[in-house]
Amino acid sequence: MGETGPVVVGIDLSDASSEAIAKAGAIAAATGALLVVVVNVNVPERAVIEDLAEAEQRTFEEAGHELLLRMATLHAPDVDTEPVLTYRDSAADGLLDVVATRDASMLVVASHGRSGVQRWLLGSVAEKLARASTVPVLIVPVGSRKSG
Repeated sequence: MGETGPVVVGIDLSDASSEAIAKAGAIAAATGALLVVVVNVNVPERAVIEDLAEAEQRTFEEAGHELLLRMATLHAPDVDTEPVLTYRDSAADGLLDVVATRDASMLVVASHGRSGVQRWLLGSVAEKLARASTVPVLIVPVGSRKSG
């Protein structure tokens, strides 16, 4: 049997991100796969990373990678992790690029549960990924993580 490709998890630094990382990390741990944690940098993510870079006197890239590694360590400990920052207009396009270039075996994202006009105005990253991905996509519903 060949080596398992990495499990790619797309996050946006929201609370839902921790749930997606935990699910992706469990899959990576069970299969021995690398966990690739990806954030597509847009306005909200840029602000968070810039604040961290300034506080820790790091470059933007260093701060972004460190933030992703910290999140992975917290929510998916003991899994080999690679942090990736992408800079596409569309988060879905950034994730699909990483899936293709890393020869991923699976893609995991959180669903924010938007519907109606909000979904129509914002678009649905999860829906676009499910339609365009060449690998299986696991969409983790917000609030799916069991506490306790």
